[in-house]
Amino acid sequence: MPSERLKYAVIRVVPDTRRGETVNIGVVVFRPAGLDVRLLPSLHKVRALDPRFDEQMLRDYPPYFSALIEGIERPEQQHQVLANLGSIRLSALGEFHLEQGQDYEQQVQSILSDLVKPPLKHKRVEPVTRLETVIRQQFEVLQLLAKQEDDIERGMVVPKYPIEGHGNLYVDFALRKERWIVTETIDFSGSPSTLRGAKFKASALKALTLDAAARKLKGETVPLVVYQAATDEILEAVQPSIDLLSDYAQQLYNYADADERAAYFDRIAYAAGQIKAPPY
Repeated sequence: MPSERLKYAVIRVVPDTRRGETVNIGVVVFRPAGLDVRLLPSLHKVRALDPRFDEQMLRDYPPYFSALIEGIERPEQQHQVLANLGSIRLSALGEFHLEQGQDYEQQVQSILSDLVKPPLKHKRVEPVTRLETVIRQQFEVLQLLAKQEDDIERGMVVPKYPIEGHGNLYVDFALRKERWIVTETIDFSGSPSTLRGAKFKASALKALTLDAAARKLKGETVPLVVYQAATDEILEAVQPSIDLLSDYAQQLYNYADADERAAYFDRIAYAAGQIKAPPY
């Protein structure tokens, strides 16, 4: 097999063109047989910038791309047609060489890792055990922890709030003011080798709980997830769990990161009326 030179571009989205904030969400490779469009499995970065953005529209773009360039053979011309489609933009063309014996899939995944997937943060290790208990204690310090379920009417955070019609299904924390703020917690502490499978099932139950809360609680619901992942190795091991949860949560916070931890409690304090200025 001779050497092959392939053109590619990063797919970007600008959720709010007035603000101009850009998120890399995928890559398109211009192949002789047609376009190869790869999007991130989770698009929570887009929702973080604009919760109203239509994620399904992004998922529908691959066949739309192909239809637009039908009959156009040169990658440079194809790129010109696709480069600016409203909130969807393409980066300048890049190129990679596929030498004889090299794996195409490996090359594409390398581009996604380098240019699209969010880099793992280097975090200070701050071990936390019994994450849900620690968060409950912090709400108590902030004088936000409810003593009984009816305290939900007073803008307090109720732990283990039941979801009507779902038997023993509870959200870890619930707050209701103008809208519901519900939080699920999951602790990814332990050995990375043992976390992959064990925690994915736990994450699926958390996702189911958030989905049930969104459907059953009356009024607008803001689903949040607080998780504990203290090292880059653990983050990499549980990324499938995080991707799953991000499809059901408006925002995820890593309790091991001091900034994210503070942002979560500020958000709850603002929702409860404790602080006046929005933290985001």
